Amino acid sequence: MDIAFPNWTLLLALIALVQMLLVLGNSVENFRYASRRLTQRHRWPWAPGRAALIVPCKGLDSRLEANLTAAMEQDYGDVEIVFVVQTSDDSACAVIKRLIDRFPRVAAQLVIAGRARVRGQKVHNLLAGLERVSSDVRYLAFLDADARPARDWLRLLLSRLDKAADLGAVTGYRWFVPLHPGIGNWLLYSLNNTIACLSTSRGQSLVWGGSWVIKRETFERIGLATAWQHTLSDDLVATKVMSQDHGLRIKFEPACVVPSPIDMNLSEACSFLRRQLLLLRIFTPRWWLGLVTGTLISTACNWFPLIWLGTSLVAGTEWDWPLALSLSMGFGQVARGVLRTRLARAYFPEHRQLLRSVMLFDIIAAPLLGPFLLIAVLASSIGRRVYWREIRYELDARGDVLSTEHPAPRREAAHEPLPAKAVITH
Repeated sequence: MDIAFPNWTLLLALIALVQMLLVLGNSVENFRYASRRLTQRHRWPWAPGRAALIVPCKGLDSRLEANLTAAMEQDYGDVEIVFVVQTSDDSACAVIKRLIDRFPRVAAQLVIAGRARVRGQKVHNLLAGLERVSSDVRYLAFLDADARPARDWLRLLLSRLDKAADLGAVTGYRWFVPLHPGIGNWLLYSLNNTIACLSTSRGQSLVWGGSWVIKRETFERIGLATAWQHTLSDDLVATKVMSQDHGLRIKFEPACVVPSPIDMNLSEACSFLRRQLLLLRIFTPRWWLGLVTGTLISTACNWFPLIWLGTSLVAGTEWDWPLALSLSMGFGQVARGVLRTRLARAYFPEHRQLLRSVMLFDIIAAPLLGPFLLIAVLASSIGRRVYWREIRYELDARGDVLSTEHPAPRREAAHEPLPAKAVITH
């Protein structure tokens, strides 16, 4: 049977197959790397030196007390914990106060940072917390309040930090755990996991601000506190300063991926994703351009076989090859989804019930992710106004904060005074 296809059609088919094989190969390498690190975690040595763990908090994040309890129960003994809030009437204060009383042997304190004016509120909180760190601290660790680390999380991050002179930081990442079924939760889950599974044992990683560590000496030598003075983003600025300005490597540690609950509708998911991508464009434009290019190629490769097959069937032309290509691409997408599902079960067996509803979607939803991400990327290509935690920020081209607009203060509710030993007003 003679089959004649235009040369451009065959070229696109070849590009789609090569792209699928490359992405699948990267997913296999990520799975191999993560599985090896997870099985070897009990062998890792202790890092010599005192660590400070800084946890910025705002409001009652989902399951906040359980998350902060996990921070207090870290098995790295020589650690001091600094919880930071914006104001003393923040609802997180009562939770933190209870935990400080509950764990009297843990060196923990609460810092009141005040409202940010010339920087992001999270960055402002981090800088306020850093000012209260003891002088003998050797390592600085950062954890988001909506993440729940395993008991060995801090020890595992720190165990890699002294491995090489050019290693700037070690970072984990988040793994979203949808609290309820819903298209917004599912799309964010799949997109986030797609990005999480790009990291392997080789190559440079981005710092994720919710789970990372750095030597204090490195932090001070590269002037990271100065770089944070007027900025909105903590982790992207840290990435830029380390990798671009000082040539330091950032290592991804799979065993320090932390579960992070989400419960967003489609509109909230789009807003969240647009903010993340806008910050990526402003602070690390090369990574953003790489994401744009990769998204365009991936979307085209995922949809081209289906469009080719559909037009062949409608036109009554030969559809054998389009069908074979569609099945091959589908096999690659399903294989990636299965790998991510197995990885999620290895990471968080305790969350298997919550993850069950999204796992099937993650396996079959690859064609939907490209257009959704592409729309978000396009939306992030314009503007420099960011809404984050009810605060509106106006940024300049470098990402410095030009102005902040906090929500109108609410009527203060009666609350118990915080214990004097636990509170430091900044």
